[in-house]
Amino acid sequence: MASEGLVLFEPQGCSAPELYEPVTSYCFGQVDEGTRRIVEAHLHECWICQRQTVRFKAVIDILRHDPALMNPLSHADIAAVFGLSAKIHLPFGGHWWLVVVSCVLYALLYVSTLWIEIGLQLDRYAKGSAKGSPIIFALMFVTTYVSLKFCWRRVVQGTPALIFSFLVLLAPMLVAYGLSWWILPREPVNGASNPQQIVIQSYNCFLALITICLLIPFHFVLSVQRELFEGKHRAIFLVLKRDKSAAVPRGSIYLPMWFPLTLLIMQAYTIVTAQFRFFDMIPPGGYRTFYITLWAISWFAFYAFGVGWLAWYYWTLNELKRECLIAERFLSVER
Repeated sequence: MASEGLVLFEPQGCSAPELYEPVTSYCFGQVDEGTRRIVEAHLHECWICQRQTVRFKAVIDILRHDPALMNPLSHADIAAVFGLSAKIHLPFGGHWWLVVVSCVLYALLYVSTLWIEIGLQLDRYAKGSAKGSPIIFALMFVTTYVSLKFCWRRVVQGTPALIFSFLVLLAPMLVAYGLSWWILPREPVNGASNPQQIVIQSYNCFLALITICLLIPFHFVLSVQRELFEGKHRAIFLVLKRDKSAAVPRGSIYLPMWFPLTLLIMQAYTIVTAQFRFFDMIPPGGYRTFYITLWAISWFAFYAFGVGWLAWYYWTLNELKRECLIAERFLSVER
């Protein structure tokens, strides 16, 4: 087996990507003494590369000594190494793009809600909203990103993550409350409810949305990826089948699809009801087009966020279940 120019794996959590190719050659036993010392010194410090190297060297050694073992062994190994579980050490468990997009949409929900509430008196409150909006957007984006990154790191380390990640999400809400209280009028606008109360209620709904539709499913998926990476395919398959005797990974919550879907539908109904009520109060002309545009942005952010995460959750659970089935099938053949 030759390894020249070959990169067997790319653990992006590693701090020395320039060693990817030397580590690959090391797995094949094709390095000189100087390179071997450098690689082993790196493996002593980097547990991510160390763990991956042990897995790959075991497979390479077995196939080198007895190529006939390739067929019964490689299929189960493919399920473990090249499935979703192999991405657990990548940023956000391999789901980084979804995390970034969701952080943008989640922050956009807060800003659009703020502007909607001052839309009927834009002349009076536009200046304060223009100052507060970038702060709220940056605050919600950064804290959501940090919360999910914290969740991923803690899961990889095998330590409790869910409660701490929720507290990271909860903390900036107090700042958002304070900014909204400072920006928005305290008296009812055009006979409507107090804008401050409406915004705070909306923010509470958004917190419930991100917790149930994003944080809890994200934490569960990461926990399952870690368990599969450790070879616990049978136990996780029973969990995904909702077997009564199965136990979910420690500290995680397995939400059925109908639960976040129900929450999404309920909040959508609330938004639609509020939309029609506010449209009736918008005077003709003036800022009517601007106001309707704000509602369109809010709707887009809400549905793109909620539906996007539900679709991801459904697809990811199926992929994890498929990985379990492949591993169990070929491991049973080996036995």
